[in-house]
Amino acid sequence: MLSEVEETDLLVEQLHSEPRGTMKVSAPMSFGVAHAGPAVSGFLAQYRDLSISLTLNDRFTDLIEEGFDVAIRIAQSADSSLIARRLAGLRSVMTATPAYLKEFGVPKLPRDLEQRRCLSYIYLASGHEWPMFGPDGATTVKVSGPMKANNGEVLVEAVSKNLGIGLLPYFLVRREIESGKLITVLDRYRLPELSLYAVSPPNQFPARKVQAFVSFLAERFESADFWRVIPVCSDSD
Repeated sequence: MLSEVEETDLLVEQLHSEPRGTMKVSAPMSFGVAHAGPAVSGFLAQYRDLSISLTLNDRFTDLIEEGFDVAIRIAQSADSSLIARRLAGLRSVMTATPAYLKEFGVPKLPRDLEQRRCLSYIYLASGHEWPMFGPDGATTVKVSGPMKANNGEVLVEAVSKNLGIGLLPYFLVRREIESGKLITVLDRYRLPELSLYAVSPPNQFPARKVQAFVSFLAERFESADFWRVIPVCSDSD
């Protein structure tokens, strides 16, 4: 009976020309501050009858258990148990400060990373192994270093303090790279591409507000090329 009531409420909502009501949204911390937060503000500016509760954290959220309508996730693949829409591809880069590279040398081959201090993201699927593909094919390098964290901005700060080479999403370090504060290395080698997804709980009748929000995100992020721009090569390899 409860399921039938929920489906009836959703069908009634579909009759309205504009989405309305409340929506609970989850997003990763760093991406949320830089991009999801502004996107939510832009969306609410268009739909005055909506309100959104935005939660930012870097842990995995259970949409159904925690009652989220939509989650923005960065992953290599989408959760097959959820309704997912791929919003954009996200490139990662290996980067360090000019001072660190001057002191310890610019790595020319992936195996050179084994002799460098590398900073890792705790939730990286491959852990301390960085897979990449280059002129000689696929390879995986086991790295180590003085720090790992579950937040990208913390790692950016650590890399900026000359603590080592970080593997980071390009959207997090774009400004630092463009300004010369950080330099990318091993640019001939491609890292596994991540994707930006909007996911929602499986439902026979997706709410109008969810449909509108996901469509808004897709339009906004599909055209935002700045976090996918290939950085200028920093070395001659």
